[in-house]
Amino acid sequence: MLPLTAQARPLSPADARADLAYLHDKILAQDSNPWLYIPQDRFEALYRKTRAGLNRPVGRIEFYRRAAALAAALRDGHTLVDPLIDDFQAYAVRGGVFPAEVSFVEGRLYVTTNASGDPHLAPGSEITAINGASVAQIVEAYRGIINDVHPVYDIYARLFRELYWMRFGAPERFVIRWRHGHQTGTAHVPAHVFAADQFHSYNAPGSTYGLRMLPHNVALLTINSFTPSDGFSPFMAKSFATLDENHVNDLIIDIRRNGGGSGRLAQEVISYLTDKPYKLIGAFYVKVTDDLKALYAEATTHTDEDTRKIVMTNPAGALVDGLKDSGPVVVTPPYRDHVFHGHVYLLTANNTFSAAAMFTAYFKCNGLGTVVGQPPGQSTNFVADAVPFTMPHSGLRFTVSFSEIHMPCEQSYYHGISPDIRVEPSTASIAAGRDSVLDATRKLIAERRRAVR
Repeated sequence: MLPLTAQARPLSPADARADLAYLHDKILAQDSNPWLYIPQDRFEALYRKTRAGLNRPVGRIEFYRRAAALAAALRDGHTLVDPLIDDFQAYAVRGGVFPAEVSFVEGRLYVTTNASGDPHLAPGSEITAINGASVAQIVEAYRGIINDVHPVYDIYARLFRELYWMRFGAPERFVIRWRHGHQTGTAHVPAHVFAADQFHSYNAPGSTYGLRMLPHNVALLTINSFTPSDGFSPFMAKSFATLDENHVNDLIIDIRRNGGGSGRLAQEVISYLTDKPYKLIGAFYVKVTDDLKALYAEATTHTDEDTRKIVMTNPAGALVDGLKDSGPVVVTPPYRDHVFHGHVYLLTANNTFSAAAMFTAYFKCNGLGTVVGQPPGQSTNFVADAVPFTMPHSGLRFTVSFSEIHMPCEQSYYHGISPDIRVEPSTASIAAGRDSVLDATRKLIAERRRAVR
């Protein structure tokens, strides 16, 4: 059964095809490197097939699935139709949704919290299938609406209920195949209705960033987003002043849940970790279009002055090598009162993306500390910086990338920055409610301290 929003106000075939054409044409006009991961003829064949299938009235969510699949075929992580999070949030507090929170470990799905009451779905239990679809099939279905070069398992886990609802609808019951050790079985559980104050997508309110002291004078700085906000700079200034005042020598920075935002905020944090010049990017290309010029003329969301100059001084249609005359960018951080000079450990994961993946590259390429965890979900050469659009008939929002950025080291279109010490989440830690990556990092700190005594 699909939610009511999927059945209300269907689009006519003509309107649906017009919106799909609008998405298709904006991708071709705007994207700086659209054929990086898919040949153009395959993309055009998918467009024609999708368009031909729009031969009857279609609901908003069904049209979303089809349009999202076209954008997702580029696999660049920034060209996408926005997931219908607001639609889902409105539904989740009145209609039932998938009753568990989950994590992926090496592509396998495990329960982390269980609202169903069924003891077979206790934390640490593996889910092998839901309503007849294997986990591998579900992952491929999710990749069809939101993706990057490779599966971004952490994002699929954090948005599992949302993506399931968007891709498969809203069943009243879930038939869940489970495995725990050598035992296997099937749980039949109803969809769960969450209270408004018990449900959130992606990041819980108030969890964007925080600083807390761990035992033995170790500090944990959590940054779950680089989205610009009025509180970010004051928080960073206060946090590093606190580290200085408490003579902290070991700092853990956790960006495992950081899906990105502004690269400028990533650079701001780097400026508290070094006062020396550091390598920023190795290459930078911009596709100039009339839409992008209009966006910069508004001076609202896109305010980077270097990019603004490229956009406003070059003709529409040009693909500009932004570093043609200067070469790789090296920057000197602004003066800070409290630059941290101790040992720094950066925690990364598959969910570390966009500006957070850039932060990881700044950190590792400049030798600012030790990276622990999993590689970021985004490659070190990637297409980014997106122009927003709204489809005229469905009202669906989407973004199209206009730049290509290469990090200063480990350059690849297929792999993220490699951790210095790779640590995977474990099923045992999930079952126990422990953080295996943080535990491993604290152990590293203790071992280093013992070694220098």
